[in-house]
Amino acid sequence: DSLILGRGKKMADYNDNIVWPGWETVRLIGRGSFGAVYEIERDMLGEKEKAALKVITIPQSSSDIDELYGEGYDDESITSTFKAYLKSIVAEYSLMRKMNGSANVVNCDDVRYIQHDDGFGWDIFIKMELLTPLTKSLGKNVSDEQVVRIGSDICKALILCKKHNIIHRDIK
Repeated sequence: DSLILGRGKKMADYNDNIVWPGWETVRLIGRGSFGAVYEIERDMLGEKEKAALKVITIPQSSSDIDELYGEGYDDESITSTFKAYLKSIVAEYSLMRKMNGSANVVNCDDVRYIQHDDGFGWDIFIKMELLTPLTKSLGKNVSDEQVVRIGSDICKALILCKKHNIIHRDIK
């Protein structure tokens, strides 16, 4: 199996083209400013194993490259800039792996990155634990005790982040 993706497509176009070796794409879970997350699954002797696959494409579009050319960058400096983004994302993944096993932080299992054929940028794939959205798991009537427990769990996760010098800028 191989990973199939390519710069120039919109994230919405990827659902049928994303392949993680041994896994099938089930559905798009969500899209954010830096990428998209898909539900993936595989058959393990009749049991369905599920995971999430985050897909980040650097650059997001060819206009990002055009903008850098417009600012005076050459091919080498553009490649260097995008490689710095890649290194930052892989470093973040490595840090997340160190926190695997914490009940309040999503577990990351694997990372892969593929350089674009033109040399400008990468497609980055991060396989991680598939979570159930809080609104689905709680239902409509949330007790005061549940709110306190959720708040406490969030605080525990933030304490762990602080221990690893992480500033989380996307708490929902």
